[in-house]
Amino acid sequence: MIDYIVGTDRKILESILERSLTKWVNPVNVNRALGLDETEFGDRLTRLERWGFINTQSGTYEEGQSLKNGMNQIRLTEHGWGVLKGER
Repeated sequence: MIDYIVGTDRKILESILERSLTKWVNPVNVNRALGLDETEFGDRLTRLERWGFINTQSGTYEEGQSLKNGMNQIRLTEHGWGVLKGER
C-alpha cells in the first residue's frame, strides 16, 4: 500500500478532508474548489480509491450532483486520513 502522496492527488485528499473528516462529501463540490477538468478529476479519484486513500459511491449521472462517471459521494479512508496526518 502506498504510504505517501504528493501534488494534485494530495490536494484532492486535503480538499476532501476540509469538507468532512468522516462523512461522505459530493465530489462536484470538492472539484469546484480545485478547478480540475472533470474527466481528470474522476480518473484521479478512481486511482485514489484503488490505492486505498478514499471510498467512493456511484449511481446514475445527475448534472450538478455527480460526476459524469456517476460518482456521487467520496470520503477518506482511515489510510487516507492517516497519510494526510503523517501517521503512516
